[in-house]
Amino acid sequence: FVVAHFHYVLSLGSYSSVVIFLIWWWPYVTGFTMNLYLMQAHFFSSIVGFNICFFPMHFLGLNGLPRRVCVYDCTFYPLNTICNIGSLISICSGFFLMFVIWDSIATGH
Repeated sequence: FVVAHFHYVLSLGSYSSVVIFLIWWWPYVTGFTMNLYLMQAHFFSSIVGFNICFFPMHFLGLNGLPRRVCVYDCTFYPLNTICNIGSLISICSGFFLMFVIWDSIATGH
């Protein structure tokens, strides 16, 4: 439970603050604007990815998943796999943000 809450607060808080900072200052610094629909797609995909990644960690912690251990019991594998899928969605969302930035520069909006 502690690990899940810690990652929810710090990871989502820091990532969202950096993205909001980027969205707010991007037109002032570069003169380009980002595509609204692509930014909405990035927002929803990152929220879904973070929630799929970190929400199952609450159940893992409540079920007794030990911290700082490399090898876990097989009963934790399904929820760990869901967490891994969520982290992959979050990583893909970050790459999608890079695509949105590239699209903004390439189209010259």
